[in-house]
Amino acid sequence: MFRPRTPFFRKSAHKHHVLCEYRKLLRQTKQFDPVEQTYLWSWIRERFHHNKRQTSPTQASQFLSDGTWASLVMSAALNGSTTQRQYISDLAYGRTGYLKDVAQQVREFHHPTKPCQTIRDVRPRSSRIHQPHKAYWIPLDLRVFSVPQHLLDRIRDEDERDRLRERRKRQRRELRLAREISELTNAVNEGNHAVRDSGLLPEAFTSVPAVAKSPFHIPG
Repeated sequence: MFRPRTPFFRKSAHKHHVLCEYRKLLRQTKQFDPVEQTYLWSWIRERFHHNKRQTSPTQASQFLSDGTWASLVMSAALNGSTTQRQYISDLAYGRTGYLKDVAQQVREFHHPTKPCQTIRDVRPRSSRIHQPHKAYWIPLDLRVFSVPQHLLDRIRDEDERDRLRERRKRQRRELRLAREISELTNAVNEGNHAVRDSGLLPEAFTSVPAVAKSPFHIPG
């Protein structure tokens, strides 16, 4: 079977077509109400990110056809089609479709201590595995869906613990860096030959004005 020298997904024409389609869809979302806009923008972005490493020509063509269909649906809704407008509204507000099932899962979540992670990220499991970073999360829209207060409190407490953990990690990194700089400073000012061979001169980190004017001075 003939195999092209350059795969289709590496060709500039394909990349340009995908990027144009993506931008066109995002522009269309700006003409809907805030809830619908958030829903459309989030899921268009999620689908394109999820499939951006697709190497199958058949699958890539199918995904682009889905994007074209979504564009036609949004265009029809913006041009006055009540059927298509209601279809988008029902999806965004969770009256039908995937978000309706997600809202049901949140209502049925019962655990004495664990937080409901679905509130943080409503994406399917495959998407959460494929793109685990927080930048790709799609949180449950609290403007539309009611969540029990004890579940929100658990999420808030876990977020606070994560922030505290990150702050402590950052402080440890800064303390380690400060210790390394202090040790290097002492070694340079004491005339350590190994450090001197690296290009640093004794008293390079000193604040004495006479030395500070030297071109070899490194401000401490």
